[in-house]
Amino acid sequence: MDDCQSGFRLYPVQYISKLHFRSSHYNFETEILTRAAWAGLPIVNVPIHSYYPKPEDRISHFHPIRDNILISFIHLHLLGIRLLPFPRERLLPCSKINFSKFHPRSIGRLLFSENTSPGQLAIAAFIGTLIAMLPLWWGIRIVLILYAATRLHVNKMTAFLIQWIFALVFFPVLCIQTGSLIIHGNLIKALSWNASIESCQAFLKFWWAGSIVLCIPTALLSAGVFYMAAHFFQSREKCCQRSL
Repeated sequence: MDDCQSGFRLYPVQYISKLHFRSSHYNFETEILTRAAWAGLPIVNVPIHSYYPKPEDRISHFHPIRDNILISFIHLHLLGIRLLPFPRERLLPCSKINFSKFHPRSIGRLLFSENTSPGQLAIAAFIGTLIAMLPLWWGIRIVLILYAATRLHVNKMTAFLIQWIFALVFFPVLCIQTGSLIIHGNLIKALSWNASIESCQAFLKFWWAGSIVLCIPTALLSAGVFYMAAHFFQSREKCCQRSL
């Protein structure tokens, strides 16, 4: 199994020395891999043997609280940079795109097969669920979902299709009722969509309040379900291939 946190690494100094880093502790392991990938440098995994001495014989400079906080912050920092539409520092040229392969059948096959690891599908489900539960116009919602899925290199079709599930009437009503319970302490007994402008404004306020509370737990649940399902089916497929 590939280990992105392995400390046994070989860096091309002539390229790495041209990149700019913010980290200087254990968070450097994450940042250097990310920025190297953005720069177009290939990342190759090679098999190695690991040796772990007894706990009393180990010497480690890892500080559980400080370094875990630093690692979390660099993850958030890199994620924020990735979502911004600015060009990255690139040291090697991009590979040329063969536009002759872009016809409807190949595009459809690519959309359903790209970035389909369990983790990537889980992130796609998280994005689609999170944005779908917000009270946004459907056009803005779709643009945000496709943009986030593209920037984070996850399966676009999963994020696109799952948002229709959580955009159904049940989930907006659930968010509105939750928001009403949070703001006024009671549920709306008669929920009518043909109401006055004042009522619609109140519904929108309830929807925002309820979605803020519910969207992250629901998105995490959706991501967990997709991860377990993808892991199960992909493991089953690998077992079938071995048996053949």
